[in-house]
Amino acid sequence: HNSQPWLFKIENDSCKIFYDSKEYTIKEAAPLQRDLYISFGCLLENIIVAASYFNVLKNINYILKGNLIAEVFFKDLEKNNREVNKDFEKILDAILKRVNARGIFEEKEIEPEIVQKIISINKFSDLKIDLVNNKEKIVKFAQLTQKGLEIAYSRSKFRKEMSSWMS
Repeated sequence: HNSQPWLFKIENDSCKIFYDSKEYTIKEAAPLQRDLYISFGCLLENIIVAASYFNVLKNINYILKGNLIAEVFFKDLEKNNREVNKDFEKILDAILKRVNARGIFEEKEIEPEIVQKIISINKFSDLKIDLVNNKEKIVKFAQLTQKGLEIAYSRSKFRKEMSSWMS
């Protein structure tokens, strides 16, 4: 729903990222706040990829205290002639070209280098990245998604909430 429920506070060498509870208003669509966690995970990973590309990422502290989610620290911000890290070029390019596509996807393989880079970025031993390319599984995912949407849209509160996101 692209609620973008975050606020930033820029300091000398860091950026604090806060959860803006006033902006996050999809209680019917995400009662367990699943989308909230996905949004922040994507935001943080995009920042990490961009900062890594420009060689300015120092570290990141995941805080999760009150509305403060994390603080990203940067290094060498005063450098003018910075060499970029080409290892992150294709991923950054993919982020910049990303679109939210609904419907049938193209039958196109992801470049092996991008798949490897996505897998290599995972720093969590208990997180498994599994790319699905089996046609039967893809059809099953689509059927489950369709069923879930049918159930969700059968509820009037959900429909009302979704209509507020339409412009």
